[in-house]
Amino acid sequence: MGRELAELPRIEWRPEYAEDPVPHFVRGYETVGPLFGLNVPNANPGMVFLIGAEANELVLKDVDTFQWGPVYAPVRKVWGEEALVALDGPPHRSWRKTMQPGVTGGALMRQFGMMREVIAKHLDGWADRAVAVDDALRHMIFEVAARAFCGITDVGLMREFTTEYERMMAAGTDPMVDASFGMDGEAGARVRGMLRPLIASARDRGTQDNVLEVLATTADETGAPLDPEAIAAQVLVLMLAGHETTASVSSFLLWLLGAHPEQSQRVREEIDTLPDETSVGILRRSPYLNDVLMETERLYPPLPIIGRAVSRDVEFAGFTIPAGTFIQLSPAATHRLPELFADPDMFDPDRFAEPRAEHRRHRYALIGFAGGPRVCLGMPFAKVEMGELLVQVYRRFDFTAVNQNPPRIHRGQTAVPGEPIEITFTTRAPSLVA
Repeated sequence: MGRELAELPRIEWRPEYAEDPVPHFVRGYETVGPLFGLNVPNANPGMVFLIGAEANELVLKDVDTFQWGPVYAPVRKVWGEEALVALDGPPHRSWRKTMQPGVTGGALMRQFGMMREVIAKHLDGWADRAVAVDDALRHMIFEVAARAFCGITDVGLMREFTTEYERMMAAGTDPMVDASFGMDGEAGARVRGMLRPLIASARDRGTQDNVLEVLATTADETGAPLDPEAIAAQVLVLMLAGHETTASVSSFLLWLLGAHPEQSQRVREEIDTLPDETSVGILRRSPYLNDVLMETERLYPPLPIIGRAVSRDVEFAGFTIPAGTFIQLSPAATHRLPELFADPDMFDPDRFAEPRAEHRRHRYALIGFAGGPRVCLGMPFAKVEMGELLVQVYRRFDFTAVNQNPPRIHRGQTAVPGEPIEITFTTRAPSLVA
């Protein structure tokens, strides 16, 4: 048996870390080790923090011991009892298995043309001006998500859906925990009402080209169709979890390249070698582009903190973590550990290329999209989307960040820009575009 948590070293909170706790977590790891408590005003005193690749592996591999449900129980009040993010065990595995074909493999390839079309349409408004890309990308990626996850293609319905979804989002202060937020309000009822005809139509057609269609044409274990309300809940959770994170990471991605001309030029040179019409396979086989995406994930992980509840006593770092303990991982802190990533505050995509391949020092060193059996369901979709965004941006524009200083980050359930990220886009000369 390990030592009791009453003996666990605790780190004093500093007010300057309220905006960005990551340096605090790194300091805790370096001074007392991978397991510690944190004295945070008005916080759960029993919360413990596990930092580092070994901690990540322990927690993310063992989904039966380290569970989501108790941590995200308030989500059930918001999204319904079967919301994917609040499920554990067989119910979670069943829903995940059912949903996965809608965001990977053949469905992703079929959605790629739509993705390319939406990106091109939105980039038309970026030419020869400074653009607050955090806001612009939020609208672009929302449209991609609404089409890919919900199957919305009608322009009028897309406009109405966007309006009501934003009203639904605005109903609470924190969409993950505020019970006034979600599908029970008037806007939520209208959003559900828009999805019901799409579900019925998908069942009539029998197609499976998006997540809603996959769920609408799938039967439960008794052979009965899945409940339309449960389908609506799952696709709306994907909307929440998918578009905001991808938009934020894409904003940081464009800032990094707009502030680092040497790396930006290398991206441009690689994109210039690609065929005129890209594909999922071509993007995945573009080495420097993918190194840039991984480095952006490392510096700006979409999930800065990951919470879990312990279902049974477990040993780690000489201590016994008892059942019922709430723990936190920090991908953002792990990504800044020098033992894993050299000069961790530098933007250095070459760290992922051979012979360095720093992410291979440990399988759980890079976990911006979590890892293990519950790795982010939409990660392949998001990475292809960001890759195609870069291809189209570089083929149209030269660009630079208006503010060359790193943008502030607001780290809550997800990491989002804490201030507008402005990028100036200049149309490339026709001879350079050809």
